[in-house]
Amino acid sequence: MTKDRLLMVKIRTSFEDSRGTYGALRIKADLCEQGEQVSRQRTGRLMRQAELVARGKRKFRTTTKAKSSHPVAENLLARNFDADGPN
Repeated sequence: MTKDRLLMVKIRTSFEDSRGTYGALRIKADLCEQGEQVSRQRTGRLMRQAELVARGKRKFRTTTKAKSSHPVAENLLARNFDADGPN
């Protein structure tokens, strides 16, 4: 169990360095860069035991401005868009 405790310290520091955004796959890659041999399943199990849950991305939301301060373009061609009747 001592190996898991040492590994948990490394997992927690990697998780905190990523500001809580890394999941088990990225933390496993981070640990492999540090020279630690560990599987994704073991990393995920230890993260679940420590209740470390990665935050997901926020949903992209478009917003509109009802009142625009931009000027309306001038009618340079002087076209008449009035219709005499339908069709």
